[in-house]
Amino acid sequence: MTFGLAFATLRDRWPSLAGAFVALALGAALAIGAGAVLVAAEDAVDSGPARYAAAPIVVTAPLGSAEERYRRRAAVGATLAARVAALPEVRRVVRDRAIVVRAHGVALTARPWSARLDTRLLSGRPPSARGEIVAGPDLSALAKVAPPRTGGAAPSTGSPPPRAGGATPEAPAAVSLVTPAGPRTVRVVGRVAEGVFFGDDEAARLAPRVEALAVWPRSAAPAVRKAVGERGVVLTGSRRALAEPNPARDALAGASVLLSLMGMTLAFVAVFVTASSFAFSVALRRRELGLLRAVGATPRQVRRLVMREAALVGLAGGGAGALLSLVTGPLLGRWIVAKGLAPESMAVRPQPSAIAAGAGFMFVVGLCGAWLAARRAARVRPAEALRDAAVDRGVMTISRWLFGLPSLGGAVALALLDVEAEPEAQLPLAFGTASLAIVGLGLLAPLLVPRLVALLVLPLRSAGGLLIRQHARAGVRRTASTAAPVLVAIGLTGALATMVNSLSASDAAATRARVDPAALVVTADGDLSTADVAALRAATAADEAASATTARAGASPRAPAPVLGATLEGDVRVRGVLLRAVGAEPAALPLMLRAPVLDGSLVPFDGIVLGELAAKQLGRKVGDRVGVRLPDGKLRTLRVIAVVADGFGSVGLYVPYDVLAGHVGDRAATAVYVRGDARAIGAVATRLGLRVTGGTVTRTVDDVTDSSNMNPLALVVILGVAVLYVAIALAATAVTGTVARADELALLRLAGATRRDVVRLVAAEALAVTLVGGLLGCAITALIVAGLQRGAASLQGPVAIALPWALLATLIAVFAAISVTASALAARHTMRPVVGSPS
Repeated sequence: MTFGLAFATLRDRWPSLAGAFVALALGAALAIGAGAVLVAAEDAVDSGPARYAAAPIVVTAPLGSAEERYRRRAAVGATLAARVAALPEVRRVVRDRAIVVRAHGVALTARPWSARLDTRLLSGRPPSARGEIVAGPDLSALAKVAPPRTGGAAPSTGSPPPRAGGATPEAPAAVSLVTPAGPRTVRVVGRVAEGVFFGDDEAARLAPRVEALAVWPRSAAPAVRKAVGERGVVLTGSRRALAEPNPARDALAGASVLLSLMGMTLAFVAVFVTASSFAFSVALRRRELGLLRAVGATPRQVRRLVMREAALVGLAGGGAGALLSLVTGPLLGRWIVAKGLAPESMAVRPQPSAIAAGAGFMFVVGLCGAWLAARRAARVRPAEALRDAAVDRGVMTISRWLFGLPSLGGAVALALLDVEAEPEAQLPLAFGTASLAIVGLGLLAPLLVPRLVALLVLPLRSAGGLLIRQHARAGVRRTASTAAPVLVAIGLTGALATMVNSLSASDAAATRARVDPAALVVTADGDLSTADVAALRAATAADEAASATTARAGASPRAPAPVLGATLEGDVRVRGVLLRAVGAEPAALPLMLRAPVLDGSLVPFDGIVLGELAAKQLGRKVGDRVGVRLPDGKLRTLRVIAVVADGFGSVGLYVPYDVLAGHVGDRAATAVYVRGDARAIGAVATRLGLRVTGGTVTRTVDDVTDSSNMNPLALVVILGVAVLYVAIALAATAVTGTVARADELALLRLAGATRRDVVRLVAAEALAVTLVGGLLGCAITALIVAGLQRGAASLQGPVAIALPWALLATLIAVFAAISVTASALAARHTMRPVVGSPS
């Protein structure tokens, strides 16, 4: 059989495969768009060095391996900097420093004037004295939106400043900044296109830490490498970009994960939809295929015919998707940029490689989806050409039993398996569990759906209820094909939304349980400096002195004694596992670590305190010594002193403040926990541009790829793709299945049913089958809940299980509306006036 015959049969049978075509075209458009976005993002991120483009050689502390880059870079030692500067081959060395300053609560990074490299002075002069800076439009814009001194409403200062490169307002003569040494007023003596610069001497006082060395000339690279040895990294050429803080590079990794997840979802759902469409098409063509067998076609030829039809649908879908990607690519790129996962300079253009890969990918997906249908078509016997039975027979084949039961059993085993995974791994586990359950229930749908429909309409004692039950039993393939897409969407939605919502709610519950509700939590944009912490300590000390004076006068203090403790956060690696760590001062423990101690003791606080989930995951107990890879790559070995009951809390371990201090950059604290006079603390926070919250912790995440950001985005991507596909498949199956029942509907008319009665019956059948698909999807949600409850049973800390009832109910209602509307319209269109039938 040639492609000509496949084309001829496809031309006559195209309505039954319209859903597969739309699914493949849409999948190809999204896949091609995702590929074009990744290529564009790679070009925008890997554009080479920016700040260090003018420096031929850059020396930094070790960066870590390509797989595990250190989250925070260590400082370049003074001895190493002096040794490089003393080399006879070196003509010039610039010590680059990062000085975090705040202007009206917004953090900016300032640098020494000598580290401006290729930044040109547009007007004014360089800074030469203490209190002088050169600034760009970012600082100027912040100064212009500062709250007015008299009259009027103060505009918000919490939004980030405008990007450099637009209109360049004149720099103000004086600006109030909060520097690492405290608040001060500086004078702007020059203007540049971008950035803030202090004089070299003042920059060294404000930030003693050297981030990198810029070295000239290029010919000195061999001598510099020899002098640096293993104590640093010498970067030349395009590798100089590794020395620059580039959040876009980390964000690109998140975009790659997100788009890869979208590709996995596309493949899974498209295979499911395509398989359902071709299976239903083959079921409608039993007599036609039996006739082919009767005239001499072999099973192999019939199988090839169906696969060639799938190939033609895949080619047509890939071509349509390539055209549609001209729209979806830019739209997807704008969404990725809006989520902070790609630079704003990214420009998405058509990519031939992406078009070939995306179209080819969906072509293979179409063939995979049609393979089982082709095997089923090859088993059609010649006698089928003479059979005209309305009852589907032999639907539950051996392959359905062989693959359906193990898939469902694997989903149950995976959900109930005692897997001690970190919160970041819970979403992929839920996706895997839901996928196996969907495959298992989808293969067993011909067995389950008719029986569940009968149970659903059992309370209906009318003739309509009887007809719905009998039609569901007779048209097993039709009902299973209608329920399967709903099962996919509701199953994925329920499983993943339950997991994401539960992890978020559990983390919030763990935070509430361990943080003293009477504590004030002080944070800042860009973290807190030593001067910030010192000012807060001074306010607390004054409060403490006042309390002591009151006590000596014979009156008992009205509140507990004031307490202040600083904490630092950073990501560490323990036995290859990335964990969120909090370094805390002893004074902070009563305020931020009130979780019950399961084993060991917090006193003395001289080692690691593990969360119970991290302890199970790492297989460590009190007394064990653990090697901790700090954020800048330094290795520290500490003893486990306690395990606390924090449930599904996102903090993996707690360590003494000194363990993280100096290994997370120049910052002195991520948060400060205070119990004392709220007015005094609030006054200091207002003066320094800090944030104060009471009894809660607002986590400041500087990594857009953090699970607290990525899990909701992944959920949006997966559900968006699944719901869109399911809506298409549901409408196509409802229309095709209803049209195929034209003779059956005509018999109902001849039996005395009016057109309105028939339409109502068809709509009721579609509603019942859709609700059954939703119930099966909810069963998958129940499986995920059972797994969560089993995991919660092994934890002592708070675990919150949040079910997305409103979302599930909304989706089921939407799918029911689509199915009912499509079936009713198709029934109206299909029915023709019948002689002798009531109108």
